Parts: sequence; structure tokens; C-alpha cells
Amino acid sequence: MDSNADDKRWLIRNRIRGHINKSGVHNINYQTDTSGIHYRRILLPVWILHYSYRSKPYKVVVSGIDGRTFGERPFSKLKVAAYSAAISAGTIAFGLAWGAAGIL
Repeated sequence: MDSNADDKRWLIRNRIRGHINKSGVHNINYQTDTSGIHYRRILLPVWILHYSYRSKPYKVVVSGIDGRTFGERPFSKLKVAAYSAAISAGTIAFGLAWGAAGIL
């Protein structure tokens, strides 16, 4: 576990310096316990797509291994409203048909 101890010390020291935010900081002392932390570096083939739609930026990441996509996409408010109205109308029609049949 001590193979990357120098990297850990460097990262912690720089993070403390960043929080203090002063250039003349010397003799930083700290104690850490990183015995339960494991590091693994993985290089994956990924494709990152940046695009804008109607002047709003979006980002999509596609995994090159299995094709899964991560990110956000634009939604059409009209299509979402129409879908919600269709589901609501279908549910109400089903409830009225169920109640008219006297099954309850």
C-alpha cells in the first residue's frame, strides 16, 4: 500500500495549501489513515460529445466497451405534456370502464 505514498502526501499537502490559500505557508503537519483506500487506474475507450441545442450546451459520454451512454439531453415540453395527457386519459378511461362494468 505504500507504493503511492509519495503521491498521497503530495495530494494532501496541495489540498491543504489550497484551503489555506496563502503562498507563504510552510511546515504543514498532518496525520492521515488511508489504510482502507484502494486506488485503481483504468483507461477506457470513451467518446465525449459536446453539443449545443437551442443555445444550451449539452455533454454526452459514450462507453466504447458496451455502448452505454451517460449525459443529458433536451426534452420537448410539448411531447412531455402530450405523453402525460395520453397516459392520464388512458388511466381515466380504464377506471371508468372498470367502474361501469361493476367489477369493484
